[in-house]
Amino acid sequence: APYMKTTDLASFESALRTAAEPPALTLLVTPDPYDGELALAMMRKALGIEITRLDGEKVTAGQLTEAFESGSLFGERSALLIRSIEKLRKPLRERVEQFCAAPAPGLYL
Repeated sequence: APYMKTTDLASFESALRTAAEPPALTLLVTPDPYDGELALAMMRKALGIEITRLDGEKVTAGQLTEAFESGSLFGERSALLIRSIEKLRKPLRERVEQFCAAPAPGLYL
């Protein structure tokens, strides 16, 4: 599946464990930062991935481009976490939308 949608952390963990190939896009919207950290821990455990964290309010175009294009240094799967994604400036939001339309192999957002 190109994306995953779950309604709670238990469903999220189950979907990660049973997916033949993890989705390129996982959107987790939660007001509780603890839930977000639990979801990240589940992703690390289930997928064995490196996670790059960016802040939607502070990220630069260069940082975002580097995260989308570089992936892991060793060619392993990696994930990009953008906190406060709703605060991205319009050009950066458009870049994220472009990535979502055609994600790079091995990089999960």
